[in-house]
Amino acid sequence: MPRGGSSLDRLLDDLARWLRSYANARAKREQAQERAIERAVAITQARAAALDGRKRQPIPKSVRMFVWQRDGGKCVQCGATERLEYDHIVALIRGGSNTERNLQLLCERCNRSKGAQI
Repeated sequence: MPRGGSSLDRLLDDLARWLRSYANARAKREQAQERAIERAVAITQARAAALDGRKRQPIPKSVRMFVWQRDGGKCVQCGATERLEYDHIVALIRGGSNTERNLQLLCERCNRSKGAQI
């Protein structure tokens, strides 16, 4: 709203319009950033859900036999011979595979403690 004819009034009006314009532009940038962050979170969540929902490929029998013989049918950490599990040294979700080089025998206790340390 015009204040009158003085140059000071016109200058104040121009400054007020500029400040409103700046505030609107800044708000739009912040909204765009928030939408970009929300999209990134949604994509990350969708990828994680897809990985979780994927069916694991079974470890081939020949690989299981090789690992069992190589590790002597016992836990490679504590030597237990009961409640043994095939452990992926590099987890499948982190790019590991069902190969002899990436598998080892661990007892349930050692395998659970390994998971807690990662």
